[in-house]
Amino acid sequence: MNKDFPAIAQLEAYWLALRLGDEIPHRADVDPRGLEDVLEYAFVLERIAPGVARFRVAGSHLNDLMGMEVRGMPMSAMFEAGARKLLADTVESVVAGPRTARIRLTSKGSIGRAALSGGIYMAPLRDDQGFASRILGCLQTTGNPGHAPRRFEISSVIEQVSSVGKVCPLPTPAPVAMPGFAAPTYGFNHLSGKTPPSARPNLRLVADNT
Repeated sequence: MNKDFPAIAQLEAYWLALRLGDEIPHRADVDPRGLEDVLEYAFVLERIAPGVARFRVAGSHLNDLMGMEVRGMPMSAMFEAGARKLLADTVESVVAGPRTARIRLTSKGSIGRAALSGGIYMAPLRDDQGFASRILGCLQTTGNPGHAPRRFEISSVIEQVSSVGKVCPLPTPAPVAMPGFAAPTYGFNHLSGKTPPSARPNLRLVADNT
């Protein structure tokens, strides 16, 4: 997938470099200067409930696909109803594994809109308390988006598993009220202090073609 979507390859390389070995990076480690060539495709998610994540940061490409500002929106808003269960399972795998995931996307064409193919890369980040509750990601598509909004089906998911030993288990968040998606959002430059690194993960590949 990286060959077809160079922005995804670059963001994946950036996340791997942040690991400083096998440690899961912190949100505060992410510096937009290291992603300036792919910022339009990049995003940061916050997991707010099991399988549910909302955009805290989103590049202009994602806004173009939806025809609106997506910060504060749940990621599932960009997907067809039939794909949302698999998306939720993948989001939860990334933060609870923690692990990385690559998703192949398709969007059907219609009048004024060509069919699209695309890809997503998602990798876990730790928050200030050490929980892997954030996701650094990249969404890139081929072709002109055409009339917005564009919503996607999932054609495949490939996960890379990492066992991280002493990583803090994710708590079950209380329900979050989002009237009008008016939750506060933060840019890539909203950096906070680091917490100590945790155990080192070992990686293996897991394919889910459902």
